[in-house]
Amino acid sequence: VSPKKLQYCQKEVKYLGHLIEKGSRRISKERITAVIQMNSPTTKRDVRMFLE
Repeated sequence: VSPKKLQYCQKEVKYLGHLIEKGSRRISKERITAVIQMNSPTTKRDVRMFLE
């Protein structure tokens, strides 16, 4: 275990774009902002790439 990555006795932990707390999980504001700022897909190929 890497000491600099260890999050011990924290009330809230960020993991893969989610904020995890006791009894709940939500998407981080940074991740929501990134999705909102994405360009809309304009072709079928773009839609497929977005969904993957």
